Amino acid sequence: MTNLLSDPHNEQVAACVAKYGSGSFERGIDRLSNHFRTLCFGDTFGNDDNVFALILDRVDYGHTATTESKCFELLTDLRKEIPRFYLHVPSTFDFRIGRGAVAFHYWQQRLVELSSVSLLMNHSSYWHEDKPETDPGAYKLRVLIGFDRFRINNQSSGKEGSLYIYSRESGRLIKAMPDGRGYLRLQNTGSMYCQGLTVIIDDIGGQLPLNPTKQSIAFAEQTNGGIHEENLITLVGALVKVYFDHHLNKYKNRTRLTQMVKDFGDDPVEVDNMK
Repeated sequence: MTNLLSDPHNEQVAACVAKYGSGSFERGIDRLSNHFRTLCFGDTFGNDDNVFALILDRVDYGHTATTESKCFELLTDLRKEIPRFYLHVPSTFDFRIGRGAVAFHYWQQRLVELSSVSLLMNHSSYWHEDKPETDPGAYKLRVLIGFDRFRINNQSSGKEGSLYIYSRESGRLIKAMPDGRGYLRLQNTGSMYCQGLTVIIDDIGGQLPLNPTKQSIAFAEQTNGGIHEENLITLVGALVKVYFDHHLNKYKNRTRLTQMVKDFGDDPVEVDNMK
C-alpha cells in the first residue's frame, strides 16, 4: 500500500490516508489495514459473505466548501433517502450510516389514511375471465394507498397521484412515477387524483417480471406479459378510483380533502415498520 500511494497520481488518496491517521501517513495505513482485517477476518463479520466495504474518494457533493462538510451532507441525505427504496426491512435490523441509526418507516411517516389491499392478479388470463384463486397463473399483489402529508405541505413538490413499485425479488423500489395517473388510466387533468395521492404496488409474491439487471419491470420479456400488465393497470387503477372517490365523498369536495391532508402537518410521528 505504501508503494501504491507513493505514486504521484495517488497524491490525493495518500493525503486522505494521512488525514485518516490524524496527520500520519503510516498511522493512516495501519488504521486502514486493521479496519479491513477486522471486517474480513474479525469475529463480527469475518464469516459473513454478504459484508462489503465501500470507500468514497474525492467526494464532491452538495453546496458546502470543505471535504468534511460534503461528506457529512452526503451521509445525512443517505440516511434520509435510503428508507424510501426499501419497504420491508424489519425493525430488528440495526442499520447505521456513520453513527446514526436508519429507521425504515418512510411511508408510514408520510401517508395519511394509509390503506392496504390484496388484489388477486393473474399473469396468464385476463381479469374478466372466470378463474379460481387456485389457478396456476393467479397470485396476490399488495397495494398500499394514502395521501402524502409531507408532499402536500411542500410548495416545491408536485401533488399529482404518484406510483411506486417495489419488487420482492430485487428487494427494493424498482419504478417511481411522480405522476402515475396516466399509467393507471385515471383522469390526469386538473386536481383529480392529486392531494398528494400515493399508490404503492408491493409485489409480495415476487411475480412481476424484471429486466436482466433487475432495475425495472419487463412485461415484454414474459410470456403473456401484455395480459399481465393489462390486469395490473386495470385492477390497481380501479382500486385507486374506489379509494379516492370514498375519501372525496367523505370530505365532500377536493378543497376540504386537500385541507384535511395538510392539517396533519409534517412533524415526525412514532410508527411501526411495515411487514
